[in-house]
This record gives sequence, C-alpha cells and structure tokens, in this order.
Amino acid sequence: MALISQLLTTDLIWFGVGIIFLLGYFWLRKMIPHHAIFSLNYQSIMKTFIIPTITIFVVLSIFRFAAGILLIEAGAKNIFSLLSYIIIGPFFEELFIRGLILGGAFFLSSRIDNKKASWAFIILGFIIQLFVFVWIHGYTDTIRIIYLTIIGITYSLLFIINKRDVLPAMIAHAIGNAMIILGVFA
Repeated sequence: MALISQLLTTDLIWFGVGIIFLLGYFWLRKMIPHHAIFSLNYQSIMKTFIIPTITIFVVLSIFRFAAGILLIEAGAKNIFSLLSYIIIGPFFEELFIRGLILGGAFFLSSRIDNKKASWAFIILGFIIQLFVFVWIHGYTDTIRIIYLTIIGITYSLLFIINKRDVLPAMIAHAIGNAMIILGVFA
C-alpha cells in the first residue's frame, strides 16, 4: 500500500508540474508575439520542442500510473551512460528506426502507382519499425513490451505528423529517456 501511495504522490506532483508548465506556456504565448519566440519561428518551436515534450510527458505519466512499475531497469551509472540514454540512443534509434525504416517505406510507397499497394507498403514499414524498436530494447516482460509499443507508436506519429521530420521524435525520445533516467517517474 505504501508503494501505491508513493507512486500516486509522485504522479500527482508531476501532473501538477505539467499543468503549471502548460499554464505558463499559454501565458507566455499571449505575452510574446507568435512570430518572435527566441527569434525562431513559432510553429517550428511548437512542432519541434513543445508538442513532443507535452506528448511524451502525457504518455509516460499515464502509462507509469497505470503500470505501477519502473519503466526501465537500468540507471545512469556515469556520465557516459547518461549521454548514451539521453543523446546517443535517441539520436541513432530515431534516425535508423523512424528515419530509415519508416521514412524509407514512405519514400518507396511514393514510387508505387497502385494506392492499395502504396498503403500496404507504409503499413508494413510501420509494423517493421515498431517491431525493431521493441526488439532492440530487449525486454521480455509483457508490461514493458506494451510500454515500448505505445511509446514507439507515439514517436512514429510524431514523425508522420511532422511531415517525416525525425527531429521531433528525437526530442521526445531524449526527453522521455531523461525523465525516466533522472527519476522523474520513479
């Protein structure tokens, strides 16, 4: 019972932090013109940083609360493992899995004249990249496989929604790994 109470307290605290972040964001949005946030394009910041961050936060908090277990077992033992989890892993995984496999499926499907075959190719690429994503993480317990499937679908949707731009998926993956490794969802 104490573990459930601790999990609920942690989840409620981070839910509150998320609400404060969203309220602060909407307040800032009213105060700063849409075209002048840090001299970058407003839509660019939204699709590259804010939407992936909010998306991964929501998915992680819901799944963590529903599962009631640690999402990954490994921790950052030193600076190199921390860099691996937060920068190197997300960069190469998203570049290979979303960029090469799923992006390649979209590219090859655009070369096919038959619409049904084109969609079949995209669906096959989606399934293959999802399988590879779950497989490379090496978990065998059902709850973590479900978690990786949900998170893989989330990264894939970020990739597809952002017109096959892999950067939002990389940002979401890095932020998700950072939140888990640094104990945000512990």
